Formats: sequence, C-alpha cells, structure tokens
Amino acid sequence: MKADYIVQFKSVPEIYSKEKSGAKSNTLRKIDMTDDRFKALRRGCRNLRIIKSDLTESFTRYITDYTEWEGYAIISWKPLERD
Repeated sequence: MKADYIVQFKSVPEIYSKEKSGAKSNTLRKIDMTDDRFKALRRGCRNLRIIKSDLTESFTRYITDYTEWEGYAIISWKPLERD
C-alpha cells in the first residue's frame, strides 16, 4: 500500500466539530468488506480524512489504532496538539 493512501469517511456536523477539535478522537463504523476502505485499514492504512457531511470542510489525522469488534470498526487517531 502506498504510504500516502488516505481512507475517508463523512461525519455529521454535530459530531464533526468534536472530532476535529480532538474532544472525540475516534469513529465507529459498521464494517462492509466490499468497501475498499476497510480492506485498506486491515492492510495497515494510517491516514484518515473526516469530511463534514455537507462537504464544506475536512481534516486529516494519523490513525493510532484500528480495532474490529462484533462487526464494527473503531478507528482512533492522534488529535492535534492544543495551544
């Protein structure tokens, strides 16, 4: 896998702001193994882009942990350092 490969997911505005700020530095997704994003995560992809569902903004983070549990993926990332 290319080192710069980025997995992308959309997030609703209410949750997006928490994820971007670092107050919530993970996302829970139902696994669909026909979706190439989950294949990439299983192969070790470490870059994640969260896109606000209205497509007005996004942010990219480094994935620190990928865990599968009972059909769900828990994707955690390193929040940005705070000032």
